[in-house]
Amino acid sequence: MSPAIHQTICGTDVNIVSNEGFLKNGKDSYLTIMSVGHVFHVFVNGKLAGTVYGPLDNPKLTYSGNVKLRAGINKISLLSNVGVHYDTCNAGVLGSVTLSSLNEGSRDLAKQKWSYKVGLKGELLSLHTLSGSFFIE
Repeated sequence: MSPAIHQTICGTDVNIVSNEGFLKNGKDSYLTIMSVGHVFHVFVNGKLAGTVYGPLDNPKLTYSGNVKLRAGINKISLLSNVGVHYDTCNAGVLGSVTLSSLNEGSRDLAKQKWSYKVGLKGELLSLHTLSGSFFIE
């Protein structure tokens, strides 16, 4: 078995009103996340939106990409993987989480309520693989 991979799953709900311009013109909203870790997965409504990998010597990560949101409540879940030195480094989402292309301009999701779960269970569930990602809510 490989060295332990500590995983952090965090999530928040994002309410999108039905009159958002991006919904009417068929475009996507844009999500930017600043993180620290070795691997970072972004899920929107249970579907993988993207993955970012960081180097071992400077594991600062930025995810920037279009995300498919719908009118109503949308669940954004972030899975961050950190190797064996998890307890000696700052890891996880440590910067801004910004949703843009909204009628209001940009929304700072870091100011919202987030749920967090830290542990090794994600490795047992293979959350770091596409097939295991269905466990993400």
